[in-house]
Amino acid sequence: MPNTIVLMTALVPTTGHKYLIDYAKNLLHYVGDQVHVIVGTLEQEPVKGIDRVVAFSRAYINDSRVKIHWLNRDVPQEPSEHPDFWNVWRDIVREFVDVKPDDYFVASELYGMDMANVLGCQFMPCNRYRETMPVKGTDVRHDLMDSFDQILPEFQKHIRKTVTIFGAESCGKTTMTRALAKELNGWFVPEWAREYLETVGAEVTDERMRAIIQGQSALQTTARDDLKNKPFVFQDTDLFSTLGYYRLWGGGTDHDVDLCEYRAKRLKSDFYIVMNDGIPFEADPLRYGGDKRESKMQFWIDLLEEYNLPYYVVPLGDHRQQLNSACRAVIQMFDEAHKHIREYKR
Repeated sequence: MPNTIVLMTALVPTTGHKYLIDYAKNLLHYVGDQVHVIVGTLEQEPVKGIDRVVAFSRAYINDSRVKIHWLNRDVPQEPSEHPDFWNVWRDIVREFVDVKPDDYFVASELYGMDMANVLGCQFMPCNRYRETMPVKGTDVRHDLMDSFDQILPEFQKHIRKTVTIFGAESCGKTTMTRALAKELNGWFVPEWAREYLETVGAEVTDERMRAIIQGQSALQTTARDDLKNKPFVFQDTDLFSTLGYYRLWGGGTDHDVDLCEYRAKRLKSDFYIVMNDGIPFEADPLRYGGDKRESKMQFWIDLLEEYNLPYYVVPLGDHRQQLNSACRAVIQMFDEAHKHIREYKR
């Protein structure tokens, strides 16, 4: 019963890696045959090895034919790094797999032929020229934002960034959130409290504030864990906004406020866009201040600084000017956050 062996680094797991594993799986002939996927990671790499292994494990959680192995060890990466390089790797692979002559070693690179020779098994190339699945890991790493849909869905949450639009009432937060989501190919996540209060009534009580904590928390958790294939989640408020309104409103038990703070910190965004309050106020029956702005921009900036949260204040201007400014800030944040991945060389 031949098994198949796949060896990969997958610094950023991609759909190309999954295609390789799926091809290896389709080489199996009998029930009980297995694909052995060895994911090699190093401690100094910019992406945690455990996150990569868990992503592949989740991708194949319902397929008993695919077994994911984790090799987390400082081992030579190129033949020039060790005089007996191929035999070193032969022994490593044999730690995980009892290799037989009729087993297959699958790879998209020519090194697979050398690896198969030292293992004493057959080499089966797959997608060498990237014609069927035109995804290459190095290309994805160099352009994570535009290549986001090529990242393995189970790994995307480690690359995706959550941005919350923040600030005082009636400053264009919802408009900006929608515009950013459209402009930068992101998910738009509305304010849960607005949908809730428009349904049950505008009066704010302790009970309704507790419901808002629960609803907003669930909304943010779902966005973080379940949304796929877009590099950004743009939130029209988050639980730090709820915490701020607790302070403005003055209600809530100590337990309620502590719970809100705990969940706000646990679900904090990667970046905050603070809208400028130097524009006319528009009355809204759901606003705490009624017919006037109850808070100032500085109140929300102070809140972000209290919890050491990164932010950018959008300067005054027309909508297009503000949108362009916010887009530049978000893109710069994304690029800086992933610079270590883009520039890493083994």
